[in-house]
Amino acid sequence: MLLLDTGDIAPVDRIEAVNNAAVAAGLPSEVTDAQDGCEVRIRVESWQLGTGMLFAHDSEGLKLARSTRNVRAAAPERVVISLQTSSQAWVTQNGLEQVVPRGDLMLVDHRYPYEFGWFGPGRPVSYQVSLDVLGLPDATVRRATGRLHTSPYFAIFRSHLSQVASVADDLTSTPYAADTAGDTTTNLMRALLVTASDAGPTATAPEAEIVRVLDHARRHVEDRRLSPGRIAQALNMSERHLYTLCRNADISLEQWIIARRLELARARLAAPVGKTRTIAAVAHSCGFTDPAHFSRRFRQTYGVTPRQWQRMARDGSATVVA
Repeated sequence: MLLLDTGDIAPVDRIEAVNNAAVAAGLPSEVTDAQDGCEVRIRVESWQLGTGMLFAHDSEGLKLARSTRNVRAAAPERVVISLQTSSQAWVTQNGLEQVVPRGDLMLVDHRYPYEFGWFGPGRPVSYQVSLDVLGLPDATVRRATGRLHTSPYFAIFRSHLSQVASVADDLTSTPYAADTAGDTTTNLMRALLVTASDAGPTATAPEAEIVRVLDHARRHVEDRRLSPGRIAQALNMSERHLYTLCRNADISLEQWIIARRLELARARLAAPVGKTRTIAAVAHSCGFTDPAHFSRRFRQTYGVTPRQWQRMARDGSATVVA
């Protein structure tokens, strides 16, 4: 979907148009010329991939700043990783200044002020996902900033993001393909951040333990018997310690599990097989014990009932309602 194209806007009005578009997107910011005398041009496309969003920018002479005032006005709990497919960019956030050469990745957290930009023509490709879906502690995300290149997943994620962007129109032609691409991209992004932050299996920090907890829950989310007690037992920790880890990471484990189950059910209802299954059968296959509770939570989360989403998938009109 085309979000913005300044090609038909008078040069003198383009910066204002970009700033207005940023406000409309819930990210108030201040866009300026990156270089005196450089004409600002920008074209932004987006594709919904499951619970994530893919963006492609074609722009020139752009500098964007999210000030403390902007963040106070709106600070969505989302993070974005961008691939610089051309030109050299720079980004400053949380006291860290980075030069991002062509072919490199950069991480930006929308909860905190930042500045970024580049000179000359640029085409960054970005994937954005909410922190709730990502399911990582704040400390893990912050520590990964500026260290993405140290992860063994760096080249894998970079290649994946580039390839997904090249076939984005085809992927979004069917809900199942888009959801699968989103799940895969989010999982790779999660692995990239965890390994870049050094919060791997051998780490002893509390955030490493919560990563283990969420990883176990994610791998067993279809099990209707999954509970905090069973997770604690499987990971050889007390249930009290488990709840302390979750509280310190500002995560409600029960709600986190429900959110993952809803994501799974949403994808299955849109899949070819799921289009013909009963709502109760899909709910049970995703770990829900009460179909009525599942339907209620599904509608609260996505704005449509499971049956409505299933029908939309059948006629090809399903889009994410979040």
